Amino acid sequence: MAAAVLAAGSGPSLGANVTAYQPNAYATPAAEQALDRLRDTGIRDAAIVVTWYMDDARDSTVAPDPARTPSDDSVLQLIRRARERELRVALKPHVDVRTGTFRGEIAPLNETEWWASYAAMIERYAELANAGGADVLVVGDELRSMSDDAAAFRDVIARARARFRGTLTYAANWDEVEQVRFWDDLDVIGVDAYYPLARAPGATPQELRDAWRPIVARLERLSERWGRPLALTEIGYAARPDAAVNPSGAGARPGPYDPDSQAAAYEAALDAWRGSDRLEAIWWWDWPADPRDAVGDAFSPRDRPAEDVLRAFAQREADGDGLLGGIPWSLMSVVAIWLLLPLGFLAIVRVLAARRPAREAEEAAPVAAPVAEAPAPARADAEPEPEPLPALEARPVRRGGGRFSRQRRDALRDLGPVSIDRLCELTCRVLDVEMAAVLVRAPDDHDSLVTAGQAGVRLRGRRWPADAGVAGLVLASGEPLALSDYSMLQARIGGEQTRGVRMGAAAPVVVQHAVRGTLSIGTRRADRRFDERELELLGAMADLVAAAISRPGGPDEIEDVRGQLRGLRAALDARDQDEHRRIAATAGIATRLGKRLLPADRSLHAELELAARLHDVGMLRVPSAAARGATAGDNRRLTRLHPAWGCELLAEIPGLQGVAAIVRFHRERWDGRGDPHGLAGPRIPLASRIIAVSEAWAELTTAAGAPRSPEHAIHELRAQAGRRFDPRVVEVAASVGATMPRQVPRPAPRPVAR
Repeated sequence: MAAAVLAAGSGPSLGANVTAYQPNAYATPAAEQALDRLRDTGIRDAAIVVTWYMDDARDSTVAPDPARTPSDDSVLQLIRRARERELRVALKPHVDVRTGTFRGEIAPLNETEWWASYAAMIERYAELANAGGADVLVVGDELRSMSDDAAAFRDVIARARARFRGTLTYAANWDEVEQVRFWDDLDVIGVDAYYPLARAPGATPQELRDAWRPIVARLERLSERWGRPLALTEIGYAARPDAAVNPSGAGARPGPYDPDSQAAAYEAALDAWRGSDRLEAIWWWDWPADPRDAVGDAFSPRDRPAEDVLRAFAQREADGDGLLGGIPWSLMSVVAIWLLLPLGFLAIVRVLAARRPAREAEEAAPVAAPVAEAPAPARADAEPEPEPLPALEARPVRRGGGRFSRQRRDALRDLGPVSIDRLCELTCRVLDVEMAAVLVRAPDDHDSLVTAGQAGVRLRGRRWPADAGVAGLVLASGEPLALSDYSMLQARIGGEQTRGVRMGAAAPVVVQHAVRGTLSIGTRRADRRFDERELELLGAMADLVAAAISRPGGPDEIEDVRGQLRGLRAALDARDQDEHRRIAATAGIATRLGKRLLPADRSLHAELELAARLHDVGMLRVPSAAARGATAGDNRRLTRLHPAWGCELLAEIPGLQGVAAIVRFHRERWDGRGDPHGLAGPRIPLASRIIAVSEAWAELTTAAGAPRSPEHAIHELRAQAGRRFDPRVVEVAASVGATMPRQVPRPAPRPVAR
């Protein structure tokens, strides 16, 4: 989903709604086995369903059923077990009516009382989801008769967001989704997609696909209109002949068993959404936590042909996901560079890195808005036209059919133009805040600010005075600034725009020696303070934003960039004859870890591969004697600077600013004792944590003359888990590393006869 939580690759991420209707059902061995089966099928998302109840459709409260609602402890346990299996986790509260009335038709006698009890339920599960580390919270499911009260739902969403730091969505019923008016407060448009596809049993696969076509088009238009990606939060078909005729009702009554019709409907849905650039996830209904519950459960795909359809789909995606060497190595280049003096290498590399087309200053414009909560936009049927921005909108996620093909992949082409939103997301992580935004002066009015990138806020399409908020203060001073009390600005920019923000900071975005905007951050935590070291880090991220604005990259520059990367890699190889082996080993295991740990987004995997191949490029600024001395004596200080130097060098190459950020943080340690910023734990970007483990693996298994075995390397990594390395990445590396090829020792060079 949004914020890089759900998959955003070349096809939708597969998920399943995991269900149980007993207090401890999620804490049983059967539930863990269900997760194993789900993962082995190739499903990456587990949406854990927990249900509260109303006595009848007129009841004014919702409440747990002690005999049927899974306990908090069992839900928390299942969330953690799912994360151990590297599944993305959503928590999905439902409301059911004991009399059998559809939840979309409830009509509480006292709506005020009902909303209070419903908000309490969502608050409870928001806190539980946050405690367990879930990725997504669904704030409602198919509440068609209640979702027309947009104000009440916005209040519920605000309460959830105050307690849960992940992605929020609402699962609208298929006949409700286009009437919902609060999608702008959520991160993803959720649809329970039980669309009727046929008038009678026996529809052909082509007829089913044709029936999907206008539905897909309509939902994609809805997504574009609201500026939110889509997720099919529920989709399912009973193993009945009329599976596609009445998807939501076919399993509600006994009928002939027809698993082939179910499988055909699964295949048609996957085919229909293949290549959509708006859909991020498909969560199938349902996957019982206890397989005994599936007896007579018409919807479950387990042990039916539909499960084979899911497995085949997942396998095709896995086959197409490998990022194969986007950087070819030129033997002639290496030989030529070997003939040069060490200083000559560095001079050539700097010239290559500095090459870029001249860009007009005005092309540097769109940037971000203040890091406060934005005022609510007009809720009319037609959204207002967004402000015209220079070509700086975040790149759209490219899905296409690439993941279903077996053709060679190119990391540079997968990378695409740099995303300012992506840099904002990284800023939120490394500075441990909930909000980040890039504001720049509008190209048509330098007294106004517009949004060029954002994370955790929804500001795009609005304008602010250039002297408003912390951004205005930084534009005036040209220096980073932190505010210990954001409320002091409310009189200047309006309380609604700073709603909920307690602390803020901003750093200038300097493009072509002029302050064009700011990178602003904000948090709702009153006890958060930003010290000088964090302002320095914010400034470093602002420099990456500035580089991305002036050098965003694009298809026309790929070959030029490829040439620069060849030069960098050749220069690194020339410094150390074992470097190429280490880089290949680092990239090999890093890409495998990325497939297990990162969302299925091509651009994220491309960033990881390129960063793995270029993570030590900063060593080109370290004198060769220091490089050989690594961390000894006086050379250690220079060597510790190489991640920041590498980041600066890569940021100058068009489109590689996201790669540069990963390189900057790859020497940070899990315990906070690393370089260059002393980040700790999850503040270190995941891709950087992956490279740290991969680099150590490569150093152990490719040591000249005496490479260590994979088993020994795993032992060494585990010894440093929790100190130097992320324990979760180490455990995934242990399972991946056991399948990596063993390195053949390189014979020591023979002495030259004289």
